[in-house]
Amino acid sequence: MLHAAAANYAGGLRGRVDLDTGSNYAVWLFPSDRVVNLYGNAGWDINVGRVTLAQGAYEPGAGGFHTVKLTFDGIAVRAFYDGELLVEVEDEAYKQGTVALDGQDTIVHYDNVRIRGAGIPRLDVRPVSAVGKSAPVWGQLKMAY
Repeated sequence: MLHAAAANYAGGLRGRVDLDTGSNYAVWLFPSDRVVNLYGNAGWDINVGRVTLAQGAYEPGAGGFHTVKLTFDGIAVRAFYDGELLVEVEDEAYKQGTVALDGQDTIVHYDNVRIRGAGIPRLDVRPVSAVGKSAPVWGQLKMAY
């Protein structure tokens, strides 16, 4: 994850996202305050129904990409930044779901996204170069995955 600017509301990751309701856990980084928050959120809008489950301090790295990780082990929810555990909480509100990359009011870049765990199917996907590709080719690729 790369913060495009050292402003707050740069975004983060969501996990155990319910596609019907939008309920989820979210880890958000606030670079200018040097704070990370772990939220429980009842819906898609990060500003409505959000409950802060844990808060921690972190030192935003200067420039370049940094590793942000959100893990789940039963009811344990943990957030890491460049391998350092930042926040940890036990909560059983959201038991399963998908993941989402999140950002609000700023640009956040994501690269090398990896999702691992029991029951997650392995897909043989790889990046595709956009050079020389037409809209129908991109449409076919999108439908394939």
